[in-house]
Amino acid sequence: MKRLPAREDGLVIPATAILGRKNCTKCGAWRYLHEFNTHKKHGRVYIKSVCAVCERTRRKKWYQDKTPNGKKEYNREHYIKYVQPRLAIPEGDRRVDAWPLRRWLIKQARSGKSVNEIAFELDVDHRHIRELLLGYHETNCGLQPIKTIPAKVMAFYASRIANPPEDGE
Repeated sequence: MKRLPAREDGLVIPATAILGRKNCTKCGAWRYLHEFNTHKKHGRVYIKSVCAVCERTRRKKWYQDKTPNGKKEYNREHYIKYVQPRLAIPEGDRRVDAWPLRRWLIKQARSGKSVNEIAFELDVDHRHIRELLLGYHETNCGLQPIKTIPAKVMAFYASRIANPPEDGE
């Protein structure tokens, strides 16, 4: 069987894809490739054949079909595997979702304030506000989305939003 070529980022585009779309093997819908989940194998990233909507539906039905004791056991295992390790991270290294802060910044920008005005009110660097407002930062590899920020940074912004600094600070 012939191996499909991988892009520089390791993603293997399936041979059945046409103009960035392919059919879901479950529902038959003609969907964009980004609507499919991926899996990693041997250092390459492959696009699954079932779309994310069908996968979510399958997982939801799988969970709903469990007995109450089965659900408790699954939730306990999930907590042990995913939640406890995150709680073990020292407070200073924790990261939180950036969306609440971004949503507040977008609301401020839509109300007519410029990035510089928002930065002046919070007494922070305008470049950081601009990156958070746009939702990505530029690196040597290209654009990287900002999905999480350090918990300390979120706490700092929350304190500044709740209690804006006075001119003497």
